[in-house]
Amino acid sequence: MVTSTQRWVVLVGTFLMGLVGGISYAWGVFVYPMMKAFGWSRAEAVLPYTVFMIVFTLTMFPAGRMQDVKGPRKTAMLGSLLFVVAYSLASLVGRFQSPWWLVITYGLIGGLGCGLVYASTTPPARKWFPDRPALAISIAVMGFGIAAMLFAPLKARHLIPTSGYPPPSLPLAS
Repeated sequence: MVTSTQRWVVLVGTFLMGLVGGISYAWGVFVYPMMKAFGWSRAEAVLPYTVFMIVFTLTMFPAGRMQDVKGPRKTAMLGSLLFVVAYSLASLVGRFQSPWWLVITYGLIGGLGCGLVYASTTPPARKWFPDRPALAISIAVMGFGIAAMLFAPLKARHLIPTSGYPPPSLPLAS
C-alpha cells in the first residue's frame, strides 16, 4: 500500500532531478567569457546551447517511451550518467578551444542526458498524484526553472572567476 509520505518523497525526487537538469538553463553566463577567452563570435558561443536545446527537446519523445517500458528510475539514471559525462568532457574545452567540442559534449551528450532526465520527472509525479496532477507536475518541473535562477549567479560570481577558462563544468558534473 502506498503511503502519503512515499508519494511526497517521489515528488521531491522529481523536483531535485529537475533542479540538477536545469543547471543547463544558465548557459547564458558563459557566452561573454567564452567569447573573450577563446575569441569566439556570439554565434559560436551560443551554438552548443542551441544544439543542447534541440537534442533535449527531440530526446523527450523516445525518452518518454523508454521510461514507460524500462521505468523512470532506469531512464533517469542513464540520463544522469550522460549528463555527468557531458559536463566532465565539456570541462576540457580549454584544451580544444573549439565550439565544436562543446557542441558534441554539452550539446549532443548533455542534451540527450537532460532529455532522459526530464522525461523521467513528470510521469511519476502524475502517477503518484492522480488526485492532484497539476500540483504534482508543477512541482516536478519547477526544479528546471528554479535551477537557472539559482545557478546562473553561482556560475557568474564564483565558478567563472575561479576557473582558468569557462565553462567550469567539472565542478558542476560532480
